[in-house]
Amino acid sequence: MMEQVIFFTSAAIAFGYVALIMWIMTGWDDTAEWDTPPADYVPKTKVAVVIAARNEEQHIERCIRSVLSQSMASDIMEVLVVDDQSTDSTSAVVLSIDDERVTLLHTTEGYTGKKAAISLAVEYTNSTVIATTDADCVVGENWLRSLLYQYELNKPKLIAGPIVYDTDRSLLQRFQYLDGVGNMAVTANGIRRQAYYMANGANLFYEKLLFNELGGYKDDSVSSGDDMLLIQRAAAAYPDYIRYLKCQAAVVHTRPVSSVSELISQRKRWATKSKNYSDKGIVKVQAYVFMTVLFMVANIILIPFTSGFSLFAFLFLAFMKGCMDYLLLSRMASYFGNRKPLESFMGAYLYFSLYILWAGWSALFPSSYMWKGRRVQ
Repeated sequence: MMEQVIFFTSAAIAFGYVALIMWIMTGWDDTAEWDTPPADYVPKTKVAVVIAARNEEQHIERCIRSVLSQSMASDIMEVLVVDDQSTDSTSAVVLSIDDERVTLLHTTEGYTGKKAAISLAVEYTNSTVIATTDADCVVGENWLRSLLYQYELNKPKLIAGPIVYDTDRSLLQRFQYLDGVGNMAVTANGIRRQAYYMANGANLFYEKLLFNELGGYKDDSVSSGDDMLLIQRAAAAYPDYIRYLKCQAAVVHTRPVSSVSELISQRKRWATKSKNYSDKGIVKVQAYVFMTVLFMVANIILIPFTSGFSLFAFLFLAFMKGCMDYLLLSRMASYFGNRKPLESFMGAYLYFSLYILWAGWSALFPSSYMWKGRRVQ
């Protein structure tokens, strides 16, 4: 009897996972792709690029210079860098950049964190729209033109843009790359279908009026979530005016973390905000993936009690999940122009399975964590 339950449950979960990944891939395929704006396109909307920075002296100059190199008129763009109580030379590096478009702001004691930094910049600027990126990111020369082209043609309230992790040959960095491009498919699918809403603050674009109308971040009870919580509130108010910009020219390249301890802190920060999501659609997707991995582990544990039958169930479920994951990641790696990380798929698959279990636990039982030298609740 136990063997039958294990078999039918494993089969149901496996085919449910197949359906989930096919649903995500179809949503990605159905998301309209935008080309680089035509050469004669001249954007007219004033935009403020907001970069919240804490202890980023090694990366901030490269980020700012990539933003300043945009292929568009300089008079409609400003760059607002907000130093969030850095203990290094971040501010000095910013001040060394001799460009009138760059303004340095500072958070104040008792009003710190990324949300406070962004809120300060939004309050400061008179620009119509806000584009956010992170201090360790690099943007292409047509990044802003691509976002503004979508905005001026369709007038969405908020646009989520694509991000890609840079990577070397290490398994840790290749895992982050594959996880990142997979998340782009998940993000595009949810927005395209209006089924759930995700975004990444490293490439986010929205109207200042929308930010103020939603009350900014004043009602958020967690320090993280400047991206996910904002897009979910925006979608609740304007479900037909949220876009994912599927465009090669709009890709932002971000730096992967370089150690497992950094990865744990980063992903804990991401996981702990999920209890505050107003949109439970993405929680359901994450919960199904968590359940799939959890049942794989349960099958391993049950091997001594099922005369080895649950080993077969585990292998079947792991094989089906692995095939679908590879199919999705292969398609996404090809789209973003780097298939090399797929050479480490098996190692990344193990990483991802362990990460899903840990992230699920962290989401259920959130706790404090260290981030950029600051303990965060």
